[in-house]
Amino acid sequence: MQGWQENIRTQHDTPPVDNQDTTPKSFASYVASAAKLIQDADYITTRTVISFNSSHKVADETSFEADERNIREWFTTMVRKGISPVTLRRYLGKLHSIYSDYKGITDEGEELFSELRDALANKNLWQTHEKDDSINIVANLALKVRTMPGAKATIAKEILYLFYSCAASYSTIAELRFDDSLPAIEQIKDIVDSMPKERRTYVFPLRHGRVRSPQLSRDISREFSGLLADLGFRKMTPFAPDTILGWWIEAALKCGFSNEDIISVIPAVPHDYEWLKLVKPRLLSEEEKTSKFREVANLVGDLTPRWYAMFMRDNHTPDDIMERLRNENPAMVKDFHTFYPTHKVVKHDDGRKTTEVEPFLPHILFFKTRPDAVRPIFDTIGDLAWCFRVINRKGAPYAVIPKREMDNFQTCIGVLDESVKMEFVQNPELVPDRCIRITGGAFKGYEGTIYKQNGTVEDSDMRYFILRINDQNNIVWKVRIEEGFIEPIKEKQ
Repeated sequence: MQGWQENIRTQHDTPPVDNQDTTPKSFASYVASAAKLIQDADYITTRTVISFNSSHKVADETSFEADERNIREWFTTMVRKGISPVTLRRYLGKLHSIYSDYKGITDEGEELFSELRDALANKNLWQTHEKDDSINIVANLALKVRTMPGAKATIAKEILYLFYSCAASYSTIAELRFDDSLPAIEQIKDIVDSMPKERRTYVFPLRHGRVRSPQLSRDISREFSGLLADLGFRKMTPFAPDTILGWWIEAALKCGFSNEDIISVIPAVPHDYEWLKLVKPRLLSEEEKTSKFREVANLVGDLTPRWYAMFMRDNHTPDDIMERLRNENPAMVKDFHTFYPTHKVVKHDDGRKTTEVEPFLPHILFFKTRPDAVRPIFDTIGDLAWCFRVINRKGAPYAVIPKREMDNFQTCIGVLDESVKMEFVQNPELVPDRCIRITGGAFKGYEGTIYKQNGTVEDSDMRYFILRINDQNNIVWKVRIEEGFIEPIKEKQ
C-alpha cells in the first residue's frame, strides 16, 4: 500500500519526513497537521483530510481506542450527510492509508477499517427519511399545547412527553402514574402537573386494561397522526413508535451532539438511523443522560423566563392585568412578574403642596415570563393590552428585551433623580454618534451609544440611553453626565 506522504512527496520531489520527530500526539492532530501538505495531493486525499478534520472529535487521547472513536465518528457523519457508498469507499481507503503511515500495520487497525469497509454494503445505512419538519413539529406543539382544546392538548402532551424523555416505546406514557418518579426535566414536570389528578392513577387516559398492547399502539399512532394532520403538517410516512425517537435524534444533532453522544443515551436505534450502530456507546451516568435530555428539551421548549413589554390600553392599569390573570388564568401568575417604574411628583394646588405617584412611562408595563406563556397571557388580556413584537405585524414573534439592557435600565431607574428625564419614543429615527464608556459618577462602568441632543445649550450635556424593545420601538432615557466621565471606545462589531 503506497503511503499518502510518499504520494505527496513524489509530486513535490522533497525528502521524506522523519516521523520520529514530527509524529503528533494523536491521530486527529496528525491528520490536522497534514492539511498543510496536501495542496498538490490528489482530489480524494484532499477531500478525505478536509472531511476528517472538520468532523466532530470525541476523544483526544493517544490510544487506539481514541483513534477508533474519532474514525467511527467521522465515518458515521459522512453516512449521515449522504455521501455515496462509492465515494465513501474511496475516502475510507485514503484514511486507511493515512492511518497506516501514522501507526504502521496493526491487527486492530486493519480490523477496524475492514469492518467499516464491509458496512458499506449495508443498504440500510442510506435510508431516506422525512426529517426536515421534525424540529418545527415539536416546537409548534410546545408552543400551541396551552391553547389547544382538552382532547387535542392531551394527545400533544403525550407526544411531547415521549420526545422530552427520549422514549421509543408507547408503554412509557401508557404506564406512567402520578406517583412515579420523574426525570429532572422541567418540561416533563410541567406536562404531568397540568394533567387532572382527581380519582386517577395514570397520567394519560389510554384505556388501561381495556385494550391489548397491539391495539393500544395502533390507537396511539392513529391519534398522533390525526393531530399532526389537523395542525397542517405535510403528509408523513406512517407513524411508528420510533418516529418520535427519530425527531429527538434530529434535535440532538441540532444541539451539536456527536453521534457517540446520541448512541450513548437513546434506548434503541430507529430503522432510519442504522448508521448509529457503527458508533460504540459510552457508559454515562443517569445525571449525564438527563443533562442531554434537558438540553434537547430546551431547544424546542425553552422555559427560561424573558423580559417583554406590553402597551396597556386607555384606562387600564397593571392591577387590572393581574386581576384578570388571577381570575381567568391563575396558573399564569406563578411565573409572571411585572415592572412598572413610578416616581413621586410634587404638585401645587391653590397654595397647597401635594405629592402624587406617577408612572415614568404611562401605558408601558414590562413583564417577565416564559416564552411559551406569552401567547396564552394575551389570549386572556388582549382587550386590556397588547405586546410588542419584533415587527409591527400580526403573527410576528414577540420582542424579547435582552437581559443586560433590562438590568441596566432597572439600575438606572433605581438611582433616578432630577437629572434624569424619560420618555417613550415610537418609530424613532435616531442616528448613532459614537460608542462610549462612562468612567465615573453613578453610571461608572456603563457602555452605550450617545445620541446628539438637538435641544438648547443648557441641555447639551444630556446623554441619551436606549432600552431597545424592537427595531421600531424603544425606551429612551436621558442622563446628565459630565464630559470628563465619558471615554470614547471603538464600536463593537
